[in-house]
Amino acid sequence: LSCTPEHLAKPVRYLLHYPETVIGAWMKAAPFLLPWDVDAGAALELTRAGATDLDRQLFVVDRQQRLQGAVAAASLLRQAPGHALRDLMYKAPFALPSRTELRAAADHPGWQQWDPLPVINRERRVVGLLHHAELRRALSTAAQAGSTQRHVSGSLMELLDLSWHGLADVLEAALRESSGHTDKVVAGTQDV
Repeated sequence: LSCTPEHLAKPVRYLLHYPETVIGAWMKAAPFLLPWDVDAGAALELTRAGATDLDRQLFVVDRQQRLQGAVAAASLLRQAPGHALRDLMYKAPFALPSRTELRAAADHPGWQQWDPLPVINRERRVVGLLHHAELRRALSTAAQAGSTQRHVSGSLMELLDLSWHGLADVLEAALRESSGHTDKVVAGTQDV
């Protein structure tokens, strides 16, 4: 990260502070967002200059980066340049807190209408976007990790079980030999 340009390193550093079990670790950090106080022409220019990949809807935020709504990309393309962006936008009813567990995010009703969903932090600022495909990939990765962990745990238990039985057999043989040797010594003493 120290060799990476700051504008690329910052989102990566941000993602690294989330555990892999929450959506913050899987979201697209530093997403393209439109400021709500521009007109359609300025929004279109900002989109051309800043959007690396274009979704069907673009999220609109205030100056504190709090979610205000969304605008359809197609609507933005068709609108007259002087038209106010806030007149084109519609309410974005769904946002996922960045600390939401993957399983809980999978059941979120917002997926029925939206993709991606905006991700917000504790201050309700938009910090990322989560695409449903990325959530499915995260769940698949978590399931594979859980399966591997269960397999390793099961194998470890089998190994411990075998080790215990092996140790028990060695101890039992040592005790038999030791008690047999004691019996001979005791028997030899009685004969003398």
